[in-house]
Amino acid sequence: MRFLFRFQTLLNWKQSLEELSRLTLARLSLQRERQEEELRTLLAQRAEADRFLRRSMEKGVPGWECQIYKDYAEEGYQNRVRMEARRREIEQRMEEERNRLVQRMQERKIFEKLKERRYRDLVREMERKGQKELDDLAVRERGQRPDPFRSAPE
Repeated sequence: MRFLFRFQTLLNWKQSLEELSRLTLARLSLQRERQEEELRTLLAQRAEADRFLRRSMEKGVPGWECQIYKDYAEEGYQNRVRMEARRREIEQRMEEERNRLVQRMQERKIFEKLKERRYRDLVREMERKGQKELDDLAVRERGQRPDPFRSAPE
């Protein structure tokens, strides 16, 4: 007898949703890593610009040139703020996706346990039927053969 799980399509769907969550989480992780790399690059550029500005000021650079460097530093700061906000947004989305993944894993496990339970029940039922058939066969055979321990009918 072939085992058919009535909810197999639903289980397959739950597995697909779980895999989709894993892929989404991996994609978000890559985005976060790229964002952090861009942020590190920006911070390194800002640090270099600050050092250059300090050296230039020590040498006596005209005011208008200092203002350009200060504007550049301010723009770098604004970029940093935007990048950090973007990173926080990605981390928030990652946390939501992790929660979704945990929920989907739990749902899938419930269906897998149900499938296992139904399969075990089917195996037990088949074993019970097989034992009953063997018992019936033994009773029939015993009824057809004379019992050697019984005395002959008088």
